[in-house]
Amino acid sequence: MLPAMTSVSTHCIAFLSWWRDELTSMLPKWLTQSNLAVADAIVLVDSDGLRLLDEQQSDTGPDGGLPQRRELLPVLTPAEISARLTGTLRSNAAVTVGLRIPNTFCFSRTLELPSSAVEDFPNLLALDMERATPFRTSDTFSGYLIEARSGGQPNKTRLRQFIVKRSLLEGVISSLEAGGLRVGYISCWNEAGTAPLAVELQDVTLRQPQRTGSTDLHVLLQLLPA
Repeated sequence: MLPAMTSVSTHCIAFLSWWRDELTSMLPKWLTQSNLAVADAIVLVDSDGLRLLDEQQSDTGPDGGLPQRRELLPVLTPAEISARLTGTLRSNAAVTVGLRIPNTFCFSRTLELPSSAVEDFPNLLALDMERATPFRTSDTFSGYLIEARSGGQPNKTRLRQFIVKRSLLEGVISSLEAGGLRVGYISCWNEAGTAPLAVELQDVTLRQPQRTGSTDLHVLLQLLPA
């Protein structure tokens, strides 16, 4: 009797695992993947300087309660941040840090794109940014959050794009890299400054549509005003 029960149990577990993978594969990538890369520590970029936040602290106090008050953390130079991290981690591999910037550093805008183009959202947003704003991909870092499926328009998705001028961060990035650190990602705080947004601001390479009738060109025609 026991061997039969064991066999049934094994088959049930295998079936449930298969069904889980099938359901996961049906979900869009933006829902199943985290937007932020992994970093050894977070460098907070504030108007008065740089501060260092341990990634393991997860932006919370020692009791898991309210977020740490950033103003209580000491302002450090890039050299001091590098010395602290390389001395603490004691690793031969390059130490990776994430940059977190104030929400006020970013320009944000909301727009809608066809849901069928979800795999190409980054390129479409970059193309529309070049067309509809004074910003250029060569001068900015940008990222986006999917806010919701548009009400009443199931074929549309509403997104919020975040744009930061490269010139605001180039000096900080160069100084940290000169100290042996690697900047793994750039993120920003929410408007209240109490929690990070799950958006990674990246160096987006603009890819122009290659042929008439391509998905890119079709979608761009829908973005243009009537």
